[in-house]
Order: sequence, then structure tokens, then C-alpha cells
Amino acid sequence: MRSPSICVLTSGGPDSAILLQEGLKKHQVHPLYIASGCHWEMVEQFWLTKLLDFFSSPALSPLTILHSDLTPIFSQHWSYSGQNIPASSDEHLYIPGRNMHLLSQAALFCKARGIEEIWIGILIENRWADGQPPFLRLFEQACSKGLEIPIKIQTPFAQLNKGELIAKNSDFPYHLTFSCIDPQGNDHCGNCNKCSERKEYFEKVGIKCRGG
Repeated sequence: MRSPSICVLTSGGPDSAILLQEGLKKHQVHPLYIASGCHWEMVEQFWLTKLLDFFSSPALSPLTILHSDLTPIFSQHWSYSGQNIPASSDEHLYIPGRNMHLLSQAALFCKARGIEEIWIGILIENRWADGQPPFLRLFEQACSKGLEIPIKIQTPFAQLNKGELIAKNSDFPYHLTFSCIDPQGNDHCGNCNKCSERKEYFEKVGIKCRGG
């Protein structure tokens, strides 16, 4: 017998893709993609669809895409404008309120569906305030109070870095994942921070993969 349904925030990158796989082991999974206006989203959705087709299972509910466009607020930010893409330094990759925005939309989705648990693929490298345990616990409390349902935010990979996560799942179909902030057509650019990171981690565990 399966545990209660969960909402899994997914973008189709390795972290959230493995998160989907983990959730499917015990739960009915409702995959949720938040389209906030980032310039790579159409390519992300292209690969996410392929990934979900691969996972095809009675335990996997259809993908829900929620459109919550932040472009009018952050029109000059590189993630929305597609201009001046950061080449390397992680400190420039910050997207204001990213996790807070994703989780707020997920909480509303859960309210509508009667789901009480949100999974998000935060890793130990995430140092931004809205990815830290104190924020997540306070956010749980606020959502539970405001929506009048118990909301639990789960971060199953919070004690792992990306290299460890990939190494623990070396047989995962990474060729169906996508992680690039400056896509070319429907594929990775091969030059941005995310592509360099992807290549580094895959090489460490001996994986040859598209975009890596």
C-alpha cells in the first residue's frame, strides 16, 4: 500500500529528476512545474516531458504546469531577460526568492488537491536563505496556518552535494535531464556555469551524457 500523495517540484534537472524517482518508490507523485518566465523554460519543459514519459507509471500523476510570471518584476534580471548570462561565479547565479516562489505555488496546489507534503530537491550546496531549514520550517508553519491544512516540506537530499547524489544514482537516465541557463535550440550550450558543473560531476563518476 502506498503512502499518501506528494507534490514534487520538478524542473527536469538531475536533482529534481532523481527526486521524482525516489518519490515514486512509495508515493503517488504529483509532478509540478512552475513557469515563472525564466528564458530557458521551454527547453526545460521539452526534456521534462521526455523524462516523465520514461517514468510512465500508475503512481505518476500527469504533469501540472502553473504559470506565475515574474518577468514584469524582474525583467532586467539575467534569468528572465536572457542577457548577460553568468559564466562561472555561483554568487551571480542567485535568482531572487526562487525557492520561496516555487514553494508558495506548490502550497496552493496542495491546498487545491488535498495534498499535505511538498518535496523539493535542495542540496547541501544551497546557501541561499530560502533554501535553509529555518526558513523552510517557518514557511511550513505559515502555509499550514494560512491554508488551514498541514503542509510539510521535505528535502530528502539536503545532506548531499550534487556529486554525491549523482554517484549514488549512477544508472539514472541522465540523458533525459536538462540543466543549462543558456540553451541553444533544445540542447545545452556547453559553456555556462550549469553545463560546466554538469560535465564536472558526470566525469567524476565516469558518466558520458548529453550536455556533460
